[in-house]
Amino acid sequence: MTQRLSLRLLITALLGVGLLLPVAGIQAALAEPLAPSDQFGYLMVTNVLDEAVFMSKWEELYGSSAAARNFDSDDGIEVDIGFTFRFYENAYTRVFINDNGLLTFGSKTTRPTNEPIPRDTMPNNYIAAFWDNLDVSNIGDRKVYYETRGATGNRYLLVEWYQVTRVGASAGETLTFQIKLTERGDIFFYYKEMNASGLVASAGIEDPDGVDGIQVAYRQPGYLVNFREVVISRPADNYRLKALPTYSGRFVINGVATFRLTVRNISEAQNDTVNIIAPPLPGWEINYRDAQTLSPLALPFNLAAGASRSINVLVKPAGAAAPGNYVDFNLTFQSTKSSASATTRLQAAVPAAFAMGYYLSPDYKVLQDGRALSELIWLKSDYGLIMQDPFAGRNIVFARAANKNYVYVWDHPNMPSETTGYREVRFVILNRFGGILRGMTDVDDHASPPEWISDTKPAVAIAPTGQIAIAFRRAPSVGGGTYIENIFLNVRSADGSDLPSPKFVQVTNSVEGERVGNVRVVSTTNRFILVWEYSPAPPQPDDSVFKELWTAVFDHNGNRISANQRVVSQAGFNYMYPALTDLADGTALLSYTEEQTADQSYIKYRVCNPNCQGVTEHTLHNARGRNSHAALFSSRKLLLAWTDPISEAIAYVLIPNYNSPDPNQIPTLLASPSSRSQDYLNLMITPDDRAVLVWMDAVNSNYLFYALLDANGNVLTPPMVFMGEAGGLAMNTSEIGQGLALYDGSYRQYLSFMRR
Repeated sequence: MTQRLSLRLLITALLGVGLLLPVAGIQAALAEPLAPSDQFGYLMVTNVLDEAVFMSKWEELYGSSAAARNFDSDDGIEVDIGFTFRFYENAYTRVFINDNGLLTFGSKTTRPTNEPIPRDTMPNNYIAAFWDNLDVSNIGDRKVYYETRGATGNRYLLVEWYQVTRVGASAGETLTFQIKLTERGDIFFYYKEMNASGLVASAGIEDPDGVDGIQVAYRQPGYLVNFREVVISRPADNYRLKALPTYSGRFVINGVATFRLTVRNISEAQNDTVNIIAPPLPGWEINYRDAQTLSPLALPFNLAAGASRSINVLVKPAGAAAPGNYVDFNLTFQSTKSSASATTRLQAAVPAAFAMGYYLSPDYKVLQDGRALSELIWLKSDYGLIMQDPFAGRNIVFARAANKNYVYVWDHPNMPSETTGYREVRFVILNRFGGILRGMTDVDDHASPPEWISDTKPAVAIAPTGQIAIAFRRAPSVGGGTYIENIFLNVRSADGSDLPSPKFVQVTNSVEGERVGNVRVVSTTNRFILVWEYSPAPPQPDDSVFKELWTAVFDHNGNRISANQRVVSQAGFNYMYPALTDLADGTALLSYTEEQTADQSYIKYRVCNPNCQGVTEHTLHNARGRNSHAALFSSRKLLLAWTDPISEAIAYVLIPNYNSPDPNQIPTLLASPSSRSQDYLNLMITPDDRAVLVWMDAVNSNYLFYALLDANGNVLTPPMVFMGEAGGLAMNTSEIGQGLALYDGSYRQYLSFMRR
């Protein structure tokens, strides 16, 4: 979906930037339910009952006086509970009944895709009996029924999903189940007729912040079966603390990393006194300040029931610290009156110098035409409020020239007020400090006059002599909703102006039904080498056509040197996610994924000679995944990294001789502090031979991750989140690995540099 975004540039020097954020609860998919309790103290007991026993507890709402409701897809309604219901640290009199098998407090959820429990992605604050993509449309008797019953002190709300189905389910795969909320605060799930697999359903409870919960089931076929009862009992009031965020990563800025934490007393009635306990941190110092007054924090401090206090935790190296130095520890808020405590994990690091292009996507309103509109962004940084000009775009790429200028490229959609369905590739040129040298420029203008042409997914390379190559996919409409896709190349002078000739090169000559995409371009000593995915016509019904990789070579003025050639192809296999790396000797490395089956994908690479001919394929048998990228150390050791499909984390190998690799080399996995899937790696080598790796949260794009390696592949700074926050703006760098560049100027942060 197209989003209207704010495009930004982040530059770190030896003193970097980071933002405070929560990270998802560390909970992977389990083969069995979680331990039947959570940090708050809820206790879960579940059994499959004898049918007679189960039916003695089941209160049928169908055919009764209970209210009944059908739903449009992914919808919900708010209803009165009929009493005050306490859920975790809050009390509610109203609840949202959502069609997809769950109750939420505070707002409804339209999300059909379930998640592990707990997780800090939205929704939070819910009770799920069978969270899945359910159909509660007005067909037959399927409905959601709800009614409050019982006398004061023993009232309960009963909600029943009656004869509902999973979207896309076969005939007869119906589901009937209930959630019961009691005035005491207890929760019951009853499963009467479960004529469908629970393969993709979640069941359990999650607190308002997504950091605590009980997972009854997550994608466990055969678990949520007929006559299962789940009882989740609310604990008695006691001393309880919560610290947020539960994880935070920060770069050291001007000698200190500052974390803003909030500790809450989530007891109903118990006033408390709280101390802060940190482990010994050799080589680092830690101090605490009140977040409001900035004065030193006196320990312990009082915290009344229901109250909270915000605290700045200052962590700094005790002396001079080189890039790569880091500290990783747990900070504990401890009650002095009980054993109650809350823990936050903190990571602080001195970053290497790098520049990064990225963009933010705020909350957006989807319009009838399917495009999206967002508002102006304001960002609070450590240096005050900076207003960012909005613009529309995505698919950014970013590169630095030999003269230390930066070229920033993206594709731009037509605005909702415009009727022609075009997309354009645009760029700006920045100086070494992020200042504008050339304002926003269209590679080709499709707005004046309007044209039904879509230019998307650019890639960029800069020649040693300064020429800028921008490759992209063009798809002009040929009528009837049909587009013919081709790869185009635009070569420009160092200042971004047009070269006399050729202005544009149509690299491919596709016919209707053929598909091209994922183009990449790299500059070698005197060549621009392009690679792209190609799918022959016609596509298969499930759109899973086999893909080949093709290349073409041009000189630095855009003149063709070699014809298009197929370099990777095998019937029945897909070759995807190509990446190109300059090997600084006139050759380039082409890495890619070979998909043999849906769950068998291998990372392979080839070294291309100057015309990308006569290449030899190398296979790493233990390297499975996608979105590979490579970089070369001064020793000419090759660092090759990618996204591992099993762990959904970043993996890498260091190859001493890329012309003769060990095919059985075992990759190293970068263990992340977040349980979210990760992807879209960006990789670069600094002048002092360190590898900077930055990648994205692939679930909600809330986080950017960082790690630093030395020239021997050793981890100097382990993976950490350095930007973003749970539930905040979607934060994206380049999805094709062109988001990082060298930087050697003064420190800068959040530079605004363009208007729509």
